[in-house]
Amino acid sequence: MVLLSSKIISYGPQKRQVFKHYRLETSRSEYSLVCIHGGAWRDPNNTYADYDILVSKIDKGLDELSGTKNDVLDVYSIDYRLSPEAKHPDHLMDILAALRAIHQKDSKPLVVIGHSVGATLLLQSLTYDSLLPLNETSTPHDSSKEVLTTSLIQNWSNELPTIKIAILADGIFNVQAMLEEYPSYISFVSGAFKSKSDWETKSTCLVTSLSKASKQTLDSLKKIIIVHSTQDELLSLQQPNLFLDWVRANTDTTVATIYEDIGDHENVYRSQRLAKITSEALISE
Repeated sequence: MVLLSSKIISYGPQKRQVFKHYRLETSRSEYSLVCIHGGAWRDPNNTYADYDILVSKIDKGLDELSGTKNDVLDVYSIDYRLSPEAKHPDHLMDILAALRAIHQKDSKPLVVIGHSVGATLLLQSLTYDSLLPLNETSTPHDSSKEVLTTSLIQNWSNELPTIKIAILADGIFNVQAMLEEYPSYISFVSGAFKSKSDWETKSTCLVTSLSKASKQTLDSLKKIIIVHSTQDELLSLQQPNLFLDWVRANTDTTVATIYEDIGDHENVYRSQRLAKITSEALISE
């Protein structure tokens, strides 16, 4: 692996408002890559470092798929505030603030991976213009003492990067359906949201009434890739199937489903299979 550099960059004043920036030597780099970790909105053991293994495997995968190295691939792995201190939409606001900071230094279109709740946040970041009006809140943002509000973020449409390929792995897409299937998960869901109405209506990934901007964002995607391990012990195929139905009802963007044995839930984001899927996306025309 040829890792040219890696460093931690802050995008806000809080300890978890950081992302890790890797630079890899590669043969071609039409896209940059962004990774969003999971952890049920609350697990401190899930961090930007979750993707260290995947990044090394992607580097090797690109070696196999392409030729002489004469370019640089930029990879950004985002961390964000955790529950119970952070409540929806704080996690989403952090992801959007990180994407804005990335775009200020890197204008390339993105391939974005989200795993578990990271997939939840990826989908919410694609439809934030529909979600944030339902969730007015504010939080201190950066050293300039800017107060980050949902209303302010809605004015960021020209300050966020273009996402071209979304890879959503073993994600949570319908919280209420998940709770009906796994009632014990209320233990972490209740910590991530202010009330039941928040997870039922104000945070739903499967938005029933998309704004024009959200619809345009979905339609501008080159591809949506839904990945789910058939050996995932924490989430059944119900979640990706609900998401697939929603995608087909709301956009004509190409969608691919990959339902295979990729190991247990925590293995997916470290797997050779996800690395191959990502490498192929990065060199696609």
